Amino acid sequence: MSTKLPLRSIPIPALQRQCLFQPRQTLLDRPQYLLRIPPPLATRAFSSTPSRPRKKIQLGHDKVQSRVTVGSSSGPSPRVEIKNQEEDMETIADDIGLLQHTFVRAPLRTFTGPGMWKEIIPHYWRLVKSKVIGRYSRLAYRRLYNKRKWLILPADAWNHGQIRALAKAHYDHVCNSLATGKTTNLEDVCVSSLYKNIEERIKANSHVETKWKRHSNFRFTRLVSHSAMMVDDSTGFRQAIVRLQSVQSVVRKPVPGRSVQSRKPGVPTTPGTRLPWMPDAARQKADEDRMRHTKPEAEGEQEIKTEDEFPDNGVQKTVVEYLVLQRRVVKGIEEDWKIWGFANESTPEELLKQEEHWANALHQQLRAAGS
Repeated sequence: MSTKLPLRSIPIPALQRQCLFQPRQTLLDRPQYLLRIPPPLATRAFSSTPSRPRKKIQLGHDKVQSRVTVGSSSGPSPRVEIKNQEEDMETIADDIGLLQHTFVRAPLRTFTGPGMWKEIIPHYWRLVKSKVIGRYSRLAYRRLYNKRKWLILPADAWNHGQIRALAKAHYDHVCNSLATGKTTNLEDVCVSSLYKNIEERIKANSHVETKWKRHSNFRFTRLVSHSAMMVDDSTGFRQAIVRLQSVQSVVRKPVPGRSVQSRKPGVPTTPGTRLPWMPDAARQKADEDRMRHTKPEAEGEQEIKTEDEFPDNGVQKTVVEYLVLQRRVVKGIEEDWKIWGFANESTPEELLKQEEHWANALHQQLRAAGS
């Protein structure tokens, strides 16, 4: 005879849930069932790292060599290395030479002969290619100091007039400083190598009194080349070449009481260094005239005149110069324009010299990387 138990005496969780919003409890949540749970078989280990099998000894693996390799490869973080490189950029020389792909169009009179068209067509193709490379490089250069994501115009796209005016002022400043021998504020407008060269010329020609004068305004002034080069994400160089044409003259006479031997020791005493500074075009023409009017050595030794030392003294000449202005960005801050020097027209001979120069530079870099 079976006894029927009432339903309320049986602990059924489903029937004990009186409210729909009451969280459902399991048997383990109730205190009367906690004593029935058996204790864990093993306690928790001290380390939470999972166990791993023992590593096998690799043949040919030297532990000492591994430590040396790790020690040599350890160093500062990439951020610290970039910061150190930027600090080194402030101390490097600002004279890096003419930028690659710099091109100055030569006049058509330099191409002569029956096969001149074979040289003219590649010449103008190089001109177009240099213009495209220069515009793209200036667009990338502008991002060094202007951190916008999208830029349409390159650096100084509409400031060619300001660059030409600055080139005229700097040219007059350098010429007057060389003539008078005063280097006031010259270091602010010239790169370090050019400033040292001007100082050496002034000391070497201290026995000569020079007067330079420009008799006309600059004519046919134009920007013939404008390109840039990036070193890293916050450092770069930019160069602009301006054509300057003017009529000028140089008057020279020896200073009494000063001899040629009073110059700085170590400066060669060649006929070219005895002359004071004069523009490159005028110097080249003076050398040609001197060679044309030179007499045999026997006749030249008989009569030596003071006027032969300064040919074309005070003669007004039309001089064409290509002034190179350089600007630099360091740590995203752009510096002022400075004079790098003077450039020559990109004749076939000059282009061949540039190709040899860059080939030698690339060869030296490969040798340094290989060593």
